[in-house]
Amino acid sequence: MVSPSNDKEKFVLDFFKGMGPDLESFKTTYRESLAEEVEWESVGFDHHPNLEDSLKYLDTLAEQTGMAYCDINVINIGSAGDLVFTERVDTMYRSDGSKIMDFRVAGVLEVRDGKIHRYTDYLDSLGTATQLQSLAQEMGHGAVTA
Repeated sequence: MVSPSNDKEKFVLDFFKGMGPDLESFKTTYRESLAEEVEWESVGFDHHPNLEDSLKYLDTLAEQTGMAYCDINVINIGSAGDLVFTERVDTMYRSDGSKIMDFRVAGVLEVRDGKIHRYTDYLDSLGTATQLQSLAQEMGHGAVTA
């Protein structure tokens, strides 16, 4: 993992480190790091306009894909003002440690007053949606609701 150049970059790296080792720890990290009015979006998927909706989406991912936690490999990080930019590979895992899928992401997080207020990821949404749909079907679910 890369080294932070300032407190906001360190905060974001710590946020990514806290996405496991299980779903409850993942959700605790979201509660501690995201502002109540956070705007979370993976472009090409649904927008999550607040913390409560973001937590519900983690539950949806767990139900539809078996995801229990994520490992985030930050390749590059930089910042300007309140914005932290990342290039990374996110890997989703089941509770038994088996890999579900990984995907390359470029993200922008806005950090103010010790909380993330905007969390936007840019990725190959068609490829990711196709992988998620296949996983949901394998698990006996219909369409994935992003």
